[in-house]
Amino acid sequence: MFETAVAGLVRRVDGTLAESEGRFPVYADPESGAWTWTDDGGWTGGFWAGLLWLTATATGDDRYAQAAAGAAGRLRPQLTTATMLRGFLFWYGAGPGPALGPGRDEQAGLAEAAARELSRTFDPVAGVLPPGAADADQYRWPSQGACADGMPGGVPLLAVTAELAGPATRVADWYLDHAPDDLICYWDFGDPAIPDAPRDTSAAAIAAAALAKLAPVTGEAGPRYRAAAERILGTLAAVHAGPRGGLGDGCYSHRQHLAERHELIWGDYFALEAMLAVDGLVDPGEL
Repeated sequence: MFETAVAGLVRRVDGTLAESEGRFPVYADPESGAWTWTDDGGWTGGFWAGLLWLTATATGDDRYAQAAAGAAGRLRPQLTTATMLRGFLFWYGAGPGPALGPGRDEQAGLAEAAARELSRTFDPVAGVLPPGAADADQYRWPSQGACADGMPGGVPLLAVTAELAGPATRVADWYLDHAPDDLICYWDFGDPAIPDAPRDTSAAAIAAAALAKLAPVTGEAGPRYRAAAERILGTLAAVHAGPRGGLGDGCYSHRQHLAERHELIWGDYFALEAMLAVDGLVDPGEL
């Protein structure tokens, strides 16, 4: 169904990999396609490794799996970084490795080590994983409390699964009930500038990936979720695919006016993940 869009994303991965030189892409200029890079992966490095794992699956080419394993390994110094966003780094970076590529023991061990380090930050009184010192320093999040940003990646990394089926379907239904008609959401559902506010294709790709995962396990709601995922992906492929094959029109931070209509590495990751899941090339339960 999405062969052309998948081929475009693979082509974009090829170009990015050739330029990476051990670095991690974050966001790309919509005109030139030039990436902004980070050397240590920041909070987004796991999506680059994960995108390489997915590309290995899409193509059957072990070269991408080897590159994915290398990128995941370069994230290892962040195992003890005081951030709740380690789920982003090590679930998407190392978690798919055992299911999608070689180096199963090494990748499983890295994901396990990350889960162990992350679990040490659990606050048993509040029942949350609070932001760490690095989060407070870099993002000005309060060290006490919780942040929903830590749930993707962190939740599967800590192996919480079946208990969340009820909260997950409520979130999916809310999204479908509140998104625009084409299901490509704005950067903020409450922005008073809507319909002139920026869209965020990366968020829509995340929603499509979640819907693709929910569809096989939610009974009567499953066909609705699958149809919604297909609709989102169809629009992303037809309207928002960039000339180099990546997903354009992502909004990193409207408040900071940072990469507001750009290709974002996590947008590319979730778009490819969702397309491969819908097309049956990967088991969504493994991602």
